[in-house]
Amino acid sequence: MSFRNPRHPGRTGGIAVITLLLATAPTLWAATKVTQNGITWTFAEDREVGTFCNGEYWVKGPVTIVSISTDLHPAGFAPKPGQDGSMVNPGTGGQQGYDNRLNTYNAELNASLPNGKAVAADNPLVLQPSHTLISMVSWLYRSAKDTEPGCPQFNGGTNAPRPITRSAALLTCLAEAPPADSFRPPYCGKDKTIKYNRKNLKVELLKNLPPVGAVPDVAAVEKSMARTWVDHVHEFAGAMIHPSEHMPNYGRDMAHDMGVAALMLQLDAQYPQYGLAIHKGYPTAAHLEALREYGVTPIHRKSFKPVRLLIES
Repeated sequence: MSFRNPRHPGRTGGIAVITLLLATAPTLWAATKVTQNGITWTFAEDREVGTFCNGEYWVKGPVTIVSISTDLHPAGFAPKPGQDGSMVNPGTGGQQGYDNRLNTYNAELNASLPNGKAVAADNPLVLQPSHTLISMVSWLYRSAKDTEPGCPQFNGGTNAPRPITRSAALLTCLAEAPPADSFRPPYCGKDKTIKYNRKNLKVELLKNLPPVGAVPDVAAVEKSMARTWVDHVHEFAGAMIHPSEHMPNYGRDMAHDMGVAALMLQLDAQYPQYGLAIHKGYPTAAHLEALREYGVTPIHRKSFKPVRLLIES
């Protein structure tokens, strides 16, 4: 029996930090292309692919990429060379290869332009094992008043949207398929050692405290953590390329969202339908009824007889 959240039918957790990490990883499969967050990577041939426990892709490499594309740009807006850029194993300095309309742009870092030209069948990008590809979608505009719908406000210093990037997707190339439910390794640097797994999580350590006062909307907290935050460019320059559909652009707001999510993880609001703050997990009639109606959560002790019987059923 699986856990069902009545607030969000079809989802399997209280907030995205738990929902994403505890999602069941799909079986490995062969693919000539994968798509995430509006970005598609096309391979020269079928490659073994899969997902980490947060849903991001890995591919068994080396892999030859013959196209990096997006369907996010509306009619009338088309990226120019140096926009919708990509980086491989990015560092933490002050330069980036995602968008040439910023003075932090370094063309040599843009993996979307091998040999100075767009990725294509006759000009492929070969991604080696122990390398992570980050592909971005830029916000496009003709002027500050003629932009793609939803484009952020322009920054006075750069005369460009802040941030200038909209969406991002990560593809990690590995020499071998990782164990099911693995965490993605860091996108910076070449160390792609798989060190952590979903089975290592000890969600029973979360407090499940009763909410005090006004509690943020669970769905809003989910949304703020649903996509990977790309944050590797140093200091203020990083705010210019934080993808706006993923994360805040300003450090103060990033800290706020992370703090709220961390606090929400400690609240009974994570599993409000179980009343854990009231009965502290003891087998009260209300708790047993909630188990029968909503199923078993990851924090329930599987050796507890009512839980075990539900699982076996």
